[in-house]
Amino acid sequence: MTKQRLLSLFTVTVCRDHLKKRLKCLFDVVDRISCVCVILMTISFAHAEVSTTHQSKAHHRVTSRPTSTKKMHRGALKKRVSSSKSGAKRKHRAASQAHKKPRKWWAPSTPSWRVGVGVAVLLDQREGALDDVRFDGEGELWSSSYLSEERLRLLRMLSIGEWVSEWAGGFFQQVHPSDTSPMIRGGGGSRIALRLDGVPYLSGWDGPYGLSHLRAFPGQTLRSVEVFRGPVSSLFGEHGLAGALSLKTRGPVFAKKGAFISKGEIAGGYESADQAPSGYAWLSFAGPDIGVVLSGGARLAQNVRIGGEDGLALSESGYQTLHASAKLHWRIARDVHVRALYQYTQLLDVRRNDLYLTQAELMQFARRHHFSYLKLSFGLPALRTQARLLFSYQRREEEEDIRHLAPGTRALQGQHHIVYPGQIAHVSLHLETKPWSFLRLVYGVEGKGEWWGAETLLSQGEDRYVPSAFWQDAERKIGAAFLRGHARLLNGKNKVFIEAATRVQGHFGEIQVERQRQSWAHWEPSSMIGFRVHMRDLGELRLMYAYGMRSPSLRERSGGRQRGLMYILPQPELQAENSRSLELQLRFFRWKNLRLSARVYLQQWQQLISLVSSTREGSETFEGRDVMQYENISEANMFGTEATLWWNVWMGWSIKFDVAWQHVLDATLPKTPAFWPTGPPLLFGATTRYSFGELAGIEVRVQFADAMVAQVMPSSLSARSKALANVASWVTISLRGDVVLVKHLHIIASIDNVLGERYRRYASYVPSPGQNARLLLEGRW
Repeated sequence: MTKQRLLSLFTVTVCRDHLKKRLKCLFDVVDRISCVCVILMTISFAHAEVSTTHQSKAHHRVTSRPTSTKKMHRGALKKRVSSSKSGAKRKHRAASQAHKKPRKWWAPSTPSWRVGVGVAVLLDQREGALDDVRFDGEGELWSSSYLSEERLRLLRMLSIGEWVSEWAGGFFQQVHPSDTSPMIRGGGGSRIALRLDGVPYLSGWDGPYGLSHLRAFPGQTLRSVEVFRGPVSSLFGEHGLAGALSLKTRGPVFAKKGAFISKGEIAGGYESADQAPSGYAWLSFAGPDIGVVLSGGARLAQNVRIGGEDGLALSESGYQTLHASAKLHWRIARDVHVRALYQYTQLLDVRRNDLYLTQAELMQFARRHHFSYLKLSFGLPALRTQARLLFSYQRREEEEDIRHLAPGTRALQGQHHIVYPGQIAHVSLHLETKPWSFLRLVYGVEGKGEWWGAETLLSQGEDRYVPSAFWQDAERKIGAAFLRGHARLLNGKNKVFIEAATRVQGHFGEIQVERQRQSWAHWEPSSMIGFRVHMRDLGELRLMYAYGMRSPSLRERSGGRQRGLMYILPQPELQAENSRSLELQLRFFRWKNLRLSARVYLQQWQQLISLVSSTREGSETFEGRDVMQYENISEANMFGTEATLWWNVWMGWSIKFDVAWQHVLDATLPKTPAFWPTGPPLLFGATTRYSFGELAGIEVRVQFADAMVAQVMPSSLSARSKALANVASWVTISLRGDVVLVKHLHIIASIDNVLGERYRRYASYVPSPGQNARLLLEGRW
């Protein structure tokens, strides 16, 4: 009996030492709550060990064997039972029946190794981006295209123009170096809505030059790019009818408890087409409950040529961009998070020998944009509700300097300086209930006070500036409020989703033109209903219908889309715009090594336009006569389809096919002298990539596109025109390679060769023929 008792005590000691080692590991990875649970379990084990030392000899033979050492005792028990006598067996059986309660208490105890592994797996902490809070409908599973961080890192983008080339249906509109905006095929309107980390960004006609300052935005800071087009884009409010873009930047991460992490990247590049060197730096610091990211970049384009008719350059210019940002994520408590961002961009553009300027030799534009937001997210466990409160503030400052030639000389004389300040404040509240996650409610208020001053125009035949009747003494105050609801009904068994959303946005404000003050207000409703059927591993089938309407921004209402330089002709004024869309999507259909994403849409787009003119004495004239005011409706019915096919051929070799086609079924163009870009109606591309493991990779891309634009010349003011003029067809061949020189040091080289033919001056909608080589050297730690 003494031998068995010593063996039992030795077993308990071994188990206790094993448990201590496991507990030591657990304390490094679990939080306070888990630690309390483990301590309670340790006390329970200790109580069990003390109780076993006071049990009878027979009880020790039965109950002192922990299940965690079952294999250890199996051999000893077998040997002990085989050598015992029949009388000992009877005593053992009697003792077991006499102590059933202690056995019941010990038997359900969890083995020590199972406790350790279970807790470690459930509470494992890993590093990752935590800025995933999305606002205003972003992040819904209705996006048409998505570029992941892995794909963006593979591209190593040096300019904003490379974003659009990655999705079928996008193109980059660059009317002149000061006006650079991404466009999306198959959308009504001329501009798109933009969200940066879920916050509405200055876009559309909120500024004279749209999204031109995004030239200063380095692609290395992006974590993902989502493209919304078709019906769902109308829920992004004003300017969302033509599509929406959601950009997510790389956010802070949290380190493990008691650790501190710092990471960084530094890169330098050069583009031959614009003779543009660039540099970029990114730093990240992370602690257990706080993370900070700092980034900055600069780019200098020394020679930018925008071609025109017969190869004659419309503009020769250069520009400088600067970007700096800081991002913070602070976890105050378990359910309380604070996120903040401040971003500064600056674009300095100098244009020389611009054919748009009859007598101006030099124009210089300076744009500075301040962007900041503060997000507070907190949970209400009692109500099972997640609340998110967002404050954002944006300010843009624009300066314009124009110098012109003295008559009969080449000397510059005179300088005209105009300042266009603007600001937007945004507040929104987002509520989401966990038990009813299909119901969301967003309420927001925007306040705008933007762009006051005196607008000017350069008249032909006279060496002076003439004040414009549309902008003289103009002062505007704009406010906006929106209410958005989202409902989702689903059948979990069959994976059928029915989603509906509606949004009502109102704008109100005052405008003062020529000392005449007017008050105005309008509302913009939009709604969407969609069905999603999830087919397990095959993908999803989606059907959407939406209706959206927008009224023009105050800039459009008060005198045209061009600023100052092109007011020699009467300018159109946009009164209203609406869009109806019906779309069918087959998303991520998988079969073996193939993956397919297809989209078919039918869209109707309408615009109500009138000329901004007056019959008062001294008003603007065209061809020596007053222009009568009239209204006209521009509409188009478009049918299009897009498809993307990925094929993993073998090992590291993959091929991607992009096909996009758009057909205008019927179009009625306005009488006003303006363009109506529809985007490239035909695009076909193939990308093949071969990867040599982690050391190197080669990518070849061939893309064919045929761009069209609807144009109405001033001579056709009195007649309707339904003609569509071909702009250009071009083929782009790209070769890109990346090689790891040493550990954490990459070199990426690419060359693009554009073969095509321009058509007149409207070729600014297509890339310039020629070669463009890029070189990027990137280091990480």
